Amino acid sequence: NVDYDFPLYHSVLSPGVLASMAFLLAVAGTGVYALLKAVKTGSGAAMLYFTGLVWFFTTLSVESSVIPIKDVAVEHRLYLPAAGAALAFSAVLFSALGRLKRGDWRLPLAVVIAVTIALSVLTWSRNTLWRDPVALTEDIVKKSPGKATAHYLLGNVYAERGRLIDAIGAYENAARLDPEDAFTRYRLYNAYMEIGRPVEARRNYNEFMRLMAVKSRSR
Repeated sequence: NVDYDFPLYHSVLSPGVLASMAFLLAVAGTGVYALLKAVKTGSGAAMLYFTGLVWFFTTLSVESSVIPIKDVAVEHRLYLPAAGAALAFSAVLFSALGRLKRGDWRLPLAVVIAVTIALSVLTWSRNTLWRDPVALTEDIVKKSPGKATAHYLLGNVYAERGRLIDAIGAYENAARLDPEDAFTRYRLYNAYMEIGRPVEARRNYNEFMRLMAVKSRSR
């Protein structure tokens, strides 16, 4: 999803925060265990697992940490950290395969091959979606229907292609979800003017001017 509608928490004691914290501490605990095992036994797999975790959390911390940010979950932040996750996962996978007898490898390897093929197909499918801005933006709205920015972006894409009625519908949804966004009102003003509905255009222009005045006074 290009624009996740991720829940925001305002207390450390929220169940979602506590569950995430417990999970992260458990993952960190496996990393410490792997490091101790690597030091004690010289296990290369354990050291690779530890290194992968350190890489993942270190590179992710540049953009995702305790510092408050508007968009708390964005996929592109994982591009670099994903290399560490892949390293850690591979270390666990090959360590597990190494414990099996050669004749027992067939089923695990078949599963790995099947998963790889499935992910490859999904990647190809996702890439085809990125080729079409309309399809991609509609996908955002489908997955994040509660985000005003998703509907606003969809309205922009529709407007660029001359689909003004569809654009107005998307902008109206954005305005309903975020009534304080002045630029949505300005887009609605332009769209209504283009289809020859001056009454609705004037109403949205007045609302745009009001919101801009409020924003100016708050500075």
